[in-house]
Amino acid sequence: MLRLAGLLLAGASASVLVTAADAQTTAPVAPATSATVSEVIVTAQRRNQSMQQVPISIVALSASQLHRQGVGQSSELATAVPGLEFNPSAGSGASPFIRGVGTAVISVGFESPVAVYVDDVYVGAPPAGFFSLGSITSLEVLKGPQGTLFGRNATAGVIEVRTKTPSQQPSEDVQVGYGNYDTASGSLYLNAPLSSTLAINLAADGSDQRDGFGRDLTTGRAIHLGSNYDLLAKALWTPTDRTSVLLAATYTRSDTDLGLNAATIPGTLSSGGGVYVGRYNSTGGLPPDWSTNEQAGVSLKIDNDLGWARLVSISAATDDNYYYRVDQDGSAPFAVEGQLTAPTDTRSQEFHLASPPSSNPTWLLGLYYFYSRAAADPEVSTGSTQAPYLDTTTLDHRTLNSYSGFADGTYKWQDGLSLTLGARYTTDDYSLESSKYHTDALIAGSVIDTSSTFSKFTYRAVVDYQINRDDMVYISNSSGFKSGGYNLTVPTGVPVAPEVLNATEAGFKTEWLDHRLRLNASAFHYDYTNLQITEVIVGGTITLNAGRARINGGEVDFEATPITNLDLTGGLSILDGKYTSFPAGPSYVPNPGACPPAPPPTPAQLTGGNRACAANLAGKQTVQSPPATLDLLATYTIPMTTGRLSLSASYYYNEGFYWDPANQVKQQAFSLVNSSVTWRPTGGHWDVSLWGKNLASTYYNTFAVLTSLRSQEAPAAPRTFGVTVGAHF
Repeated sequence: MLRLAGLLLAGASASVLVTAADAQTTAPVAPATSATVSEVIVTAQRRNQSMQQVPISIVALSASQLHRQGVGQSSELATAVPGLEFNPSAGSGASPFIRGVGTAVISVGFESPVAVYVDDVYVGAPPAGFFSLGSITSLEVLKGPQGTLFGRNATAGVIEVRTKTPSQQPSEDVQVGYGNYDTASGSLYLNAPLSSTLAINLAADGSDQRDGFGRDLTTGRAIHLGSNYDLLAKALWTPTDRTSVLLAATYTRSDTDLGLNAATIPGTLSSGGGVYVGRYNSTGGLPPDWSTNEQAGVSLKIDNDLGWARLVSISAATDDNYYYRVDQDGSAPFAVEGQLTAPTDTRSQEFHLASPPSSNPTWLLGLYYFYSRAAADPEVSTGSTQAPYLDTTTLDHRTLNSYSGFADGTYKWQDGLSLTLGARYTTDDYSLESSKYHTDALIAGSVIDTSSTFSKFTYRAVVDYQINRDDMVYISNSSGFKSGGYNLTVPTGVPVAPEVLNATEAGFKTEWLDHRLRLNASAFHYDYTNLQITEVIVGGTITLNAGRARINGGEVDFEATPITNLDLTGGLSILDGKYTSFPAGPSYVPNPGACPPAPPPTPAQLTGGNRACAANLAGKQTVQSPPATLDLLATYTIPMTTGRLSLSASYYYNEGFYWDPANQVKQQAFSLVNSSVTWRPTGGHWDVSLWGKNLASTYYNTFAVLTSLRSQEAPAAPRTFGVTVGAHF
């Protein structure tokens, strides 16, 4: 209980933080007495619109839906969004994929193909992509290239998160919880008006897991555990009914070994002699694998209604400091250990001018500047073997100045036909400064001082037809651009080329049975060029360009209320992704084997580690592209004279995928079942929930990779369960 109090006091005693965001949110889930699906309002096109009238494939989730589906962290979103994979990876942070587009391990200094925005602010540091969803009001996942509506360009899509905005209505919300593995959690939300034109709020939440679900058999200590804390505060000033000023600041910290403390894959041998020692276990020894990420940010949004248009300014600054330590060969004592301190500072400024919602055409004009300075300062490799990497320290600094302009407009004819055209031009200027030391002496020839520029025009073209109030069809063609950059932890000075995605999509959005059933579907074809693939090597990671890939797929999402008090939601994703050109892709053969076509050694012949090879990977399946995923959520609410009982159960199925481009490490198919029971008394201001996640205790991984030192995998959590009590005023 002391930890629970500490979690809440940390939020209450923190210096007042302030953050900027818009009050637009997804519409709440229909009340228990509703017999129809609720209209969902989204901001995918930077204005309030019904989701059924937006010609983009969108999954929109309210805070209530996320809670009922057992989604409390961004890394759990895959179970609620078809076509989305969201896994932690060793030493890189968040690695989301949408429709098979993403980067399995994001190197320091590179951005994700999935752009994450929190309250209109782009999250440019991959470690900051993991965050709590405790104070959000809505979350939207936009699939496909995005760039004519948002500040930063993205090839895969956008995850847009909105949190609670200060209001003139005082409110308080407190929750405390406890679960297995000695996990305490808590959240606090306060909202208060200070005057008729000024209101503030504060949100604090966190969790602390003291007992891990695995053991380091060398030391006997618990592994796969950690803590995270999030603070968010806002101040909203509305000096006139046409002007609002939203100021904000955030602070987050996580300390964990999830995605680290990897186990040696069964049937393999690490270079240090490490072998498979059972599910959830490792033999890393001391010092323990660990990561710490600390982020602080501030933003300011000024929204001014000019009558003929809305002028919006969004300014943001974020400092992210990420540190990790990892035993790279999985043995005790370690043969090679890596340590990395990776600060990333970002600054951004966006101006956009938007037409009134009732105008025809509707339009948006924007300018965006993004600055990022990322560093590996220092990256240290030490150990007793692998002599070229012993006792080396790398100091790298990469600077980016990005400039872009974008425009998007839609014209509607009276017969229901609409045409949308969008365009964007981006210029990214990169510079790299790097040096490497061995036992404190500068290595000759290691100093790098270079720069490069990437520019790209991207576009969007959509035709949609509103057949009637409930039915709409659309077809679109768009392109996305993810900039290149420089490798930091293993610097070469040779720039990585930008990746480009051209997408064609067709879909429909419908509501049937007198608004008891909502059914949306889409099919798409991607032509993916110069996709960026990251390889984990001794001493760090290196990003390289694959040649080309094509990805085809389709998705179906539904929401239904077949009877009063029963809500059903779900989705199905079908995916077929293949590399069409990848002439020298990374591949591995267990030592002492030779590169193909020689046969690999037998288990008795293994000497430890793997031999790195280059292979033609054309025809291989793209990474983290499961052929099928399915999610289902059912909630049944039982009204009683004394209160209301809500029963929720969710099911997620993943047909499996490959972690690596050579298709040598496969995640087998798996299913997850989550459930919760919530009681809220009539007229009361409190509730209690019993919840469980992964009830069948399915074993699956959050990360797996082959390196020259070992073949490794990091498991996801087994069955977890607990109780949460909340008070709401």
